[in-house]
Amino acid sequence: MRRNLQAALRYWFSHSGTKDRPEPFSAHSLRDTGVGSAVGLHLSWPEAMQSVGANPNDYSALSRVQSLLRARYVDEWEASFESPVPDDLDGRR
Repeated sequence: MRRNLQAALRYWFSHSGTKDRPEPFSAHSLRDTGVGSAVGLHLSWPEAMQSVGANPNDYSALSRVQSLLRARYVDEWEASFESPVPDDLDGRR
């Protein structure tokens, strides 16, 4: 799961900032770098997975990460505010 989370963070952060992608580019060049190295690269999901040495065709990994993050968010919200997450912040609609 840690590898999938790292791929998801690289994927999301890569879409921040102005697109700045060297040519030629290899996703494997990110293998030993932090999330900040991906900023501006506009990675595809398969490239993000390749950058962590995972199956580039595992699109369900992103869904699993999102589901776990959502569940953690709900748990933290309820523990902090002792109430359910408001509908407008829930994100499950």
